[in-house]
Amino acid sequence: MSYVQRWLFLTHKAEPLRQTSLLMLLAGSLGHGDSLLQGLRAYESENDGEWAGKIALLRTLLETGHPLSTAVTMVGELLPEQTVTAIRIGEKTGCLPAVLLDEAKRVSEDIPQDQGTGISFESLLLWGAMLGSVLVSLVSFLMIFIVPKMKEIFLGFGTELPGPMVLLISISDLLSRHAYVYALPAVALCVYGSRLLYKGSRKRLIHGYYSFEQFFPRLWVPGLLRMMSLSVATEQPISIALDATMQDMPEGRAAEKFSALRHRIHQGEDPVVALGQTNLLSQREMLFLHSALRSHHLDWALRHLASEMDRRRNRWRRLIPEMIGPVAVVAVGVIVLFICIAFFTPMIQLLNQLS
Repeated sequence: MSYVQRWLFLTHKAEPLRQTSLLMLLAGSLGHGDSLLQGLRAYESENDGEWAGKIALLRTLLETGHPLSTAVTMVGELLPEQTVTAIRIGEKTGCLPAVLLDEAKRVSEDIPQDQGTGISFESLLLWGAMLGSVLVSLVSFLMIFIVPKMKEIFLGFGTELPGPMVLLISISDLLSRHAYVYALPAVALCVYGSRLLYKGSRKRLIHGYYSFEQFFPRLWVPGLLRMMSLSVATEQPISIALDATMQDMPEGRAAEKFSALRHRIHQGEDPVVALGQTNLLSQREMLFLHSALRSHHLDWALRHLASEMDRRRNRWRRLIPEMIGPVAVVAVGVIVLFICIAFFTPMIQLLNQLS
């Protein structure tokens, strides 16, 4: 569980654990109106704050006769957009309980795979900020209180400071003289970056995607393939899946690509060919789907391909922070080594002269 998810959990807001439990409750009670409403009422009493208010609003909307897809959309920030799309398609295709269970499993598995068991982006940035603050504080203390005394000692002995210490003093003087140029922008950048990181992580946990993902169509393809598999499995037109997906997508380049795909399919083009023509699938992925289409297993192939694409993306999400971590450790080690050499060489020089 990431830091942002812990914060959302403690403040009673929507996050994957609560979303999974709600989906499991809906899947188990769906089709039994009294059981569903009683379950939601009991679930509401077990929660507090904003999440309890959202459950109460959902229960009220269901009591007044709204479909589940309309109710979860009207509540807002209750379930990920992809889950809302799946619910809408499940209602139209008649497989809503299975869809809810499948989405509960996907939501529960997605966040652990995203954060991994190793270091995450959030912990890496927090660790870097803390370590940077300690380094800056330590070097500032040494340069303010220790270096002037060291200069006086060397002047008293009539000798010059060693090269590493002179270089460290020069760098420190340069940074202190131009502090007014970079200090305020650096602090503002750190604050703004932290805010963006929090908002992005929060959006990922609640809505299922980061703020910038609407500009990268390939990131939305796994969700689209899952929606298409629902239509294929229930022998419904694939256009149903496309229409529902477009309804919940944010504006951006991905939405434009999907709109072009929907236009091609509405014109009668083969869906697999249309996915390739719009550059949403690679040639190898198209061949895989064509093979599954000939063997009448297209629904399985669509889900398998979506899972494989998610696994590759999550692998990179785990790998990048794990690669940055050792590089950052080496960089900090080099800085600390330089500071240690700069402060120990004057002492060694004095000891050699006194001996």
